[in-house]
Amino acid sequence: MTDIAGRLLGVTVVVLARPFLRGYICAVLADAQATTLVSDLSEGEIADFAYPSRPLVACIEADAMDESDAVIPVLEAGGVPYLMLLAARRRDHPPENRSAAALGQPFAGFQIVEALENIARKTV
Repeated sequence: MTDIAGRLLGVTVVVLARPFLRGYICAVLADAQATTLVSDLSEGEIADFAYPSRPLVACIEADAMDESDAVIPVLEAGGVPYLMLLAARRRDHPPENRSAAALGQPFAGFQIVEALENIARKTV
């Protein structure tokens, strides 16, 4: 198992997923010492959280698209990169989100951390 302790310290992650998966993701991110936000963000809130010394990234479950349809344009307008978590039956990106990084199920917690770590590294 890959050690994830502290690997996302100083990174804020917006998590948009159904309750069960959101709980798992937040537990993994807590181990990685990320700050998590689980509510929808407005453009003003993104401006409050996104500043150079504290990377802001998002982790979005593709199957929660009805909720994320409103959030993705706000993230993109604010320049916030995101990771799409795809269901096993849905291996390719949803057409409207082809530029996002993606991770197909099944996945382990360390894979989420590694993907978000790579995305956050590019934002600094």
